[in-house]
Amino acid sequence: MSPVNGRTPDASAPRIPGIRAHCDNGELVRLLGKKVESRGLDCRLVTYPDDESPDSHIEEIVVTNPRSPERGEVRVSDDGSVTWEYSGTLDDASVGRIADEITNALRASGLPVRRRGLICE
Repeated sequence: MSPVNGRTPDASAPRIPGIRAHCDNGELVRLLGKKVESRGLDCRLVTYPDDESPDSHIEEIVVTNPRSPERGEVRVSDDGSVTWEYSGTLDDASVGRIADEITNALRASGLPVRRRGLICE
C-alpha cells in the first residue's frame, strides 16, 4: 500500500466526476481552434487557473480575423461558453452591423424574418 495515496500498486486510480469531461472539452476546444484556422482565421489557446478548483484550469481559444481585426474577437471556453468582444464605437452603422452578426449567428436558415415594428421583449 502506498503511504501517499493509500492504494495498492495494481489498483486503478479512483475516477473523479467531471475531470475526464473537462479534459475531453479541452481537446474539443483545441480541435475547434484547428478548424477555424483552416478557414483563414487566427486562433490562440489561452489557459488560466480555475477559481473553483486549485488543481484545475480553464482553456479557451481566442479567434480573430487577421483581414478584419475591427470585427473583434470570439472566445470559446472549454465549458462551451462563447463570447464575442467588439471594440468599436456604438453608432448607427455599428448597431446595424452588430444586429446582422447576431441575427446570422442565431437564426437558422429558412426561418422567417420578423416584420419591422415588432419589439423584442
